[in-house]
Order: sequence, then C-alpha cells, then structure tokens
Amino acid sequence: MKTITKEQVLNLLRKGTSIKRLEFLNNLPPNSFKEAAASLIVSNNPTVVILALTSLILEYCQGKNPEYGAILAEAVFERANEIWKTVQNHGLEKTTFSNLAYSHVKALSLLGYSEEVIKKADQYIEFLEKLEETEGLTSLKVLKIEALINLKEIDEAEKELQDDSLFENPISGIEAERLKGWIDQFKIDATTLRSQAKHSPEPPSPKSLLDIMKAAIDLGFEGEAGRSLKQQVDQLNLDNSISSIIHKKPAEYNQEDIEKYSRMLEALNQGEEFLGKEGNDSELSVGGKIRNASAIFVRGKIRNASAIFVRGTPAPDVIRDSLSVLKSSLEWANQHGITELENDALWGIYLCNSRLNQPSEAADALIQLRGNLEGMRRGIKEPLKRGGIFSTYPYLFNALCEHLQKAGRAEDLLEAIESSKGRVIADRLTEQSDAIVSDKAIYESVKRLRDLTQSKRFHYLTYFVDEERVYASFVSKQGKVYAIDPVPIKNSVLQNAAKNVDPKNWGNPIPSPRNPRAKIPNVSDCLAPLVVWLENLLKQGIIQKDDHICYSSDEDFNNVPLQYLRFKDGILLDWFSLSRVHSVFHLDLVLRKKISSPSTQYLGVVVPRLQEYEGKKEFVANLDAPIQWLEEHGCGHSIRLTDATLDRVTIESLDHRIVHFSTHGHFPVKGNPYHDSFLLLADEQGLPDKKQKIEKLKGKLTPKVILEEQLNLQDSCVSLMACVSGLAKEGIAGDTLGLDWAFIQAGASSLISTHWEVTPACAAQFFIRFYEKWIQGKQSRASAYRETTLELLNQNYTPDAFQSCTRDALQRWAAFSLTGDFR
Repeated sequence: MKTITKEQVLNLLRKGTSIKRLEFLNNLPPNSFKEAAASLIVSNNPTVVILALTSLILEYCQGKNPEYGAILAEAVFERANEIWKTVQNHGLEKTTFSNLAYSHVKALSLLGYSEEVIKKADQYIEFLEKLEETEGLTSLKVLKIEALINLKEIDEAEKELQDDSLFENPISGIEAERLKGWIDQFKIDATTLRSQAKHSPEPPSPKSLLDIMKAAIDLGFEGEAGRSLKQQVDQLNLDNSISSIIHKKPAEYNQEDIEKYSRMLEALNQGEEFLGKEGNDSELSVGGKIRNASAIFVRGKIRNASAIFVRGTPAPDVIRDSLSVLKSSLEWANQHGITELENDALWGIYLCNSRLNQPSEAADALIQLRGNLEGMRRGIKEPLKRGGIFSTYPYLFNALCEHLQKAGRAEDLLEAIESSKGRVIADRLTEQSDAIVSDKAIYESVKRLRDLTQSKRFHYLTYFVDEERVYASFVSKQGKVYAIDPVPIKNSVLQNAAKNVDPKNWGNPIPSPRNPRAKIPNVSDCLAPLVVWLENLLKQGIIQKDDHICYSSDEDFNNVPLQYLRFKDGILLDWFSLSRVHSVFHLDLVLRKKISSPSTQYLGVVVPRLQEYEGKKEFVANLDAPIQWLEEHGCGHSIRLTDATLDRVTIESLDHRIVHFSTHGHFPVKGNPYHDSFLLLADEQGLPDKKQKIEKLKGKLTPKVILEEQLNLQDSCVSLMACVSGLAKEGIAGDTLGLDWAFIQAGASSLISTHWEVTPACAAQFFIRFYEKWIQGKQSRASAYRETTLELLNQNYTPDAFQSCTRDALQRWAAFSLTGDFR
C-alpha cells in the first residue's frame, strides 16, 4: 500500500479532479465508511468532500489505521480552515474542526508520538478557543496530559489536571480520573503499576459503560422511560458494587453483593436497549465519539454471558450457551475490527472453557488475547504507555501457564513463560530506534532455544511465579522441552524468602505477637522444592553432574540465588554450574556473539565512604585488592576516591573490558529501583559522607543514569563488588528492574553481582580467585565462578556437615551470582 504525505493530500483537495479523488479514496486502507464516502468525494462542493473524508478519518484515528488517519486528519483540517476563510456560505460546522483536531491528536497518541501530541494539542486548543468551539477542548487536553505522563513529565501533567473542566465533562472526566490515578501511583512507585494478579477469575467491570450511560442519559434520553432509567442509574452505589465484585473471590460473595451486581446488569441492559432502539445502523454521538448501536448490543451480550460466574459455577449447559454467545460475539467483533470487544469476548471464552475443564481451548483463547494486546503495543512507541497495556488483564499469564500446564503443552508453556518476560527489552530497543520492536520478535527467540542448548551443551530453566504456585519449563542440552509439575509454593512465601535471603537472618526471631516463637526460616531449605525435581532428570541421565544450567527467575524469586538452594546432600552448586539471564531473548543475544578471550583491558572504580577512608585502612585496601590484581595481569587504569565522580565515570570508555566497581551499593526497600537503586560514587563535595541522608547524596550511578546517559558497556564483564547490587523488582512490563538489569541493557556481556551485604575482605577474596581462574586459568566464566565459590565454601563447609556449617559459610560466599554470558 502506497504511503501518502500531507502535502499530497492537500494538493489533491485543492486541485484534484473528481476522478483523482475517487481513485485516491479507493486506494486508501479498508474502512467501513468507504462506500458512503465514494458518492460524496466526487462532489464539486469542497465542503462535501471534507465531510466525505471526515467519517473515514474518525475510524482510522480511533485505531483502524492511525498512520493514515494522522496524515489525513491534519491535511483535511488545514483544507477545511482554508475553505472557512475563503468560501462564502461554506456550510462547515465548528464541530468539524473539533472532530478533525481530536482525531489527529488521537492518532498521534496511538502511534506513541507524545512530543508531537503536546505540540499539536496546544495548537488546536488555541485555534478552537478563538473559534469559540469548546466541545472538543477537554478531550484534547486529556490526550495532552496522557502524553506528558508518557514523557514522565509528571509534575506538568499534574498541573494540567488541576483544570476542573476536565472532570465536569462526563466522558473526558472518566479518562482524566484514570490519568490522575496513574500519576498518584507513579509518584509512589512506578514499579507497582502492574496490578496484583488474582487467582480467582474476575467478571468484567461495568464501570466505564455505566459512566458513559450516565452521560448519554444527560445528553438525550427523553420521556418517562429515560427519566426512570436515569433515576435507577443514579441510585446505584457504584463504588460498593464494583469493589464487591472485583476484590472478592466468588465463593465469598454474599446475597447483597449479588443483588447489587444484578441491579447494575439490569440498568446496563436497559440502557443498551435505549442506545440501540433505532436499529443496528443507528449511531449516538457522545462527547464527539461515535458509538455504533450494534457494538453496544454486542458488548452487553459479552458482559451478560461472562457474568454467569458471579453467582458461582453454573450448570455445564448454561456455560455452553454462554460460550456459544461469546464465540458469535467474537466473530462479529473480529469482522468489525473492534479489538476491545474481541478481548472481552476472549476473556469470557477462557472463563467458560476453564469451567468446562477444557484447558487447551481455554489456553487458545488466552493466546489469542495475548496476541491482541501485543498488537496494541505494536502501535505505541512510549515505554510507559506500552508497559501499561498488559495490566488490563493482570491474570492473563497466570491463567495461560495454568491451562497450558494442564493441557500438557510443554513448548507452548515455555513460550508463555517467556512472553511474560522481556517486554522492557522491547521497549528499550523501541525507544532507542526509529522502529517499534514487537513483543513477538523478543520471545520468538524461543524457537531457536532448542538448537542453542544442543550446540552450546547447556540446559535452560525458566520460572513463572503465580499467586499459589510456581511454574517451570526446562530445556535440556539434548534440545527437549519438559513441562515440570507446578511447585506449590505461594508468591507470599517467595516474597518473605526474598526479604530474608541473607543466611545471617535464618533462625532469628520474627517479631510477632501472635506467634512469639516464630523464627525466620532457612531459605535454602524451604525453597528446595523449586529444584528438587532435577533429581529425577539426574536419575534418567537427562542432566549429569557438572552440567551447566542457565536459569531465568521471576518476580521476587529473582532476588534468591538459585545456587544455594538445598539439593540432595548439599546445595545445587555442588552438582551444577549456574548462571542467570533475564529471558531467552537476553540469552539469544549473548550466545549469538563469538566466544572471546578474557579482555586484558580493565577499568577500576574505588569509592569508600569518607569515614572508611579516614579510619579503616584495611577496608580501603580490600576495595583496592582486586583492581591491583588486574593491574598486575592486564592493562588499564583506575579512578579512585574523590576522582571517581558520576561525571567522570560516564565519560570513561567502558566497552570491551573488565569494569570493576569497588564501592557501596543500595537497593530500596520501597520505591522504584529504576531511580533509587545505585552504586555510590563521589560528587563535587568529595567522598560520600555516612552522616548525610541517602537522598541528599549526588554521586549515584542508577539504572536511570546508565540508560539515559547511554553508557556503552558493549561486551564488557562488569564486576559489582558492592552490596545488594544484584537485587531487582518487577516493573509494569514484566521485567525485573535494578542495576543488574541496567548494565545488561547497556550491552554488558556478563556481570557478577551480590544478593546481600558482604564484607570487603570476603568480596576481595572472591573476585581475585575468580580472575585467577578465568583470566589466568582460561576457564569459562561459569567454571571459574563455580570453582571459586565452592573452594571458599569448603573452607568451613562440606556436604556432610551441611546443617552445622551452612549458615556462616553461605553468608560469606553464596551472595555472588553470575549473570549473562557463561562461556
């Protein structure tokens, strides 16, 4: 399909013949208004030509084809303005301008061009105010605020939301409230924007439709029936009704909940009868948006068919009837290109098949839903907006893994687990380039995984954490995919384990008035079921002692080192070498590169706190020790003490070398690790002062700085001799955000980082031994890492004495994890 420009469209509208205009129309992308527009676009009246294109533009810009819609809307707006100024008795309505302006900005928003959205919205707002056309102003302002949020200009967006008129308009007010919620949540913690998944299925929320109905009633329902419906809708206690449905499991609903929901369904159904009373071809204009009566009718069918589960599990015949309705609704929505209705229908189809014990069919519906959501992300460039798409269906991946597991579809389960990860990688690549990187391109590397494991002779293990259990998929070095039985460990258990990952805490009392004898559990033991199933593969000869396992964790499990989990008569590291990756896509990127010898180039960075430098010579000597070893066996330089500022580090050459940080690390208990996790460097005041509050210190190398300063660590091995540098927290797109993640995003080939606080003396021993084995001994990174850890552990630990010696030994030496390239 040919591309078009605004200038070409304008030239056609100014000088083109009726035949050329018709030819142009026929070459446009599919649109349900094409046939109606064909009889108008050949008119000699320029206003009629404008009106012919307006309907097409509305459909394109609402999502049918925003690329074409944006170009057409801008060009037609300019041509309409020319006609308005130069043609007497032109017949144009002011609403034509507001509709075209909104359509243009809406299309730009869907395409993710946030800066352009702000620029054009301001221009159109000024134009419409001069024209005294106020109908479309609030919608334009809301789109502008959304763009500001996408650009993370949170304060400016909050300032714009102080306009009371945004909330007075019943339609734009819904969206303004939503954006206000995003701002409030983002200011607390951007990583919590991803909703908590619920294991019990949720019926569809009627909130948005109910609010639109209220607006519609105010705009045009007449007579006694309209007044009666308005009274009924106004009496509904919306907050209580919604909370009673969404925040409770079906088994906990009481009769009052069911009655409230029933009244709401009745009101919605009556309202839809009014909206569709003129027949399937009628339309109602609400706040400048056209809503087709057929779509409203289908929406009601989908909602009612899905709502059967509110009252418990109905009889199979009732479920099958609902399933039939949902399938026909899906077909209608698909034919008319209404993705929102497709998604609602697919969710209902999943619910029905799940209750009919048809896991494979349920999974197929969820896979199709996932594809739709990925399609929506493809049309969006801004990372924050892309990341929020999947939060609409927070249970999607949980349900998908559950039903693929039940159906025995091992390869699809592997893809499902991987598709839940890696979306921030796609977002980063999208942000850094002109092209939008699709999610499918990210996890399509799953198809190459079997060849990778066979050619590189390693095993791949990936986890997905559900509320009630953990799903795992295992790909052997023979290239076979295994779906492991779900491990019945709750997410809450993993969360507590991640908080107490440091062995020094094990056995300490837990402050609990209910259970004064409660103690912090041994994480190595209590999470052992996550790896115990490997014993069966070991017995079958699928895996062998000393094999390498590359693994990808999930959620809080990322912060637990797999290597120290109890396995057979010792820990997992006694049996296998281990390394971490963020996803199959990350692994594929790493292993596609040629194996290279360890670099002899290095950069060392040494920054103690002021008090340590002044009073702890041994402390500083330990920070220096690994870098002194690199100096003796390679070439490079170090930046130390007050010279090691943030500005200095960001201008250093960091690619194709060993980059060793000997400094302090920080990971926030609360807050957003993208902004608040860091390596502590010097600043213009000198070394960091322990007496200063953390938030006052300026020398912070955060993930935000690493990415926004575009640090190039291509093919470097990064050593983080810094406490808690390997911790992460899940973000809105499913990835785990932290320093470890940021260095990988910046191109690092591998990292060694820590899960808890370690002494400089222990860390110095670890890194010197690792460098000796890797650089001098020419061992692989995985082998050097494993041998180093086991040698140090065995100083005061043997498998036979596991129970008596583990806590102290593991605290000293099991904190280090290898991420990335293990070769």
